[in-house]
Amino acid sequence: MENQPLGASAPVQTAADVYTPAALTTRLDWRIAGAVAVVSFIAYLFTSSRWVFVGQSSGLVAMLIGATPNTMSDHFIWQRLMSMATRLAGVEHAATAATVACMAISSLALAFTYLLTKASFAFLIEKYAGGNDSEWRNRHVDLAAMLGGGVATVTLAFCAPFWVAASRVNYLSFYLLWMLIAAFLMMNFMNTGRNRYLYSASLLLGMGMSQSSMFIEFLPVFLIMAAIGLMVFDKVDLPTILTA
Repeated sequence: MENQPLGASAPVQTAADVYTPAALTTRLDWRIAGAVAVVSFIAYLFTSSRWVFVGQSSGLVAMLIGATPNTMSDHFIWQRLMSMATRLAGVEHAATAATVACMAISSLALAFTYLLTKASFAFLIEKYAGGNDSEWRNRHVDLAAMLGGGVATVTLAFCAPFWVAASRVNYLSFYLLWMLIAAFLMMNFMNTGRNRYLYSASLLLGMGMSQSSMFIEFLPVFLIMAAIGLMVFDKVDLPTILTA
């Protein structure tokens, strides 16, 4: 190690020396996600029925307009949103309003499906594929992640079970959107280590558990994602904690 000249100032760490993880999603990804939402919404809109389907959908609409007693003790936020839509449309068009609102929610869920899957592919390829850190490689990693996210999203959007569910009144698509946003925030925490993503995802997850048991079932997945992010950025020493 060379001696530093007398009176010379200590080396200053520049912005280039600070590690800044690459963003998992870009502006182009958000535009693609928006296009996916618009195209899927139009497809669901033109293939939907004018009438509400007999079964759960008709029961939910009847409950929303007050034709039957409200026996649901959960799904409070979903009920409030759907009640607003049906009140604005009136009783005559309540079924249509609730169906269109659920289609819009399903389309937004598909947009976040693309963002999450693309971010997941980018994270996994970047972290574990190896190779040199060149512009050519980064560009191809991004293209591969976009292709993987696009294929996964289109497959989900136009598979029969999701298409049928998206064009009917139900609350599952609402919770799917909710969970995808929480998972997207947690994925950003795993990539950047910024606590605001962890806190936001944890808040959404906690609120979701008060609405549906589905969030409780997926809790281990979120805990594993949080643990990976905490260990990668040395925020906690989990092996020591677990073995203490």
